[in-house]
Amino acid sequence: MAMKNIAVQSCAAVRRLVVVTACLAGFALAASAGRADGGFISGFDDLPLMPGMSELQGELMTFDSPTGRIVENLVHGAVDRRAVLAFYGATLPQLGWKQTRPHLFAREDEILKLEFLPPKGISSSRQAGDVPVLTVRFRLYPADQ
Repeated sequence: MAMKNIAVQSCAAVRRLVVVTACLAGFALAASAGRADGGFISGFDDLPLMPGMSELQGELMTFDSPTGRIVENLVHGAVDRRAVLAFYGATLPQLGWKQTRPHLFAREDEILKLEFLPPKGISSSRQAGDVPVLTVRFRLYPADQ
């Protein structure tokens, strides 16, 4: 009888462990899924990630200098260039950025530049439905540079 109790208790402990592990995996999956579509671009305080775009892994570069910070990161996705310009043209002014020239925004003592690049680190420049993959570099640097 004692052996049966031990076996029942062991099974219950294993079931609890499986449930906890599944819950943690679900939370991690939900967090990563939210990051790919929405949220903010890594390295920037409040630069939103356009829906349909995701960050290219290993491309974040940050540097602090006496005159200010320099941040660069690349994002990509099967989105149209005009849609990217419209999204950031509408979103950034709400965050205090003023468009000074095409693809260039200023806020306080910083400049934010959007650069459109050929695909990098992607085996194909096309995705499902023959939609081209667009790569955008976001560069933040002090206004006095």
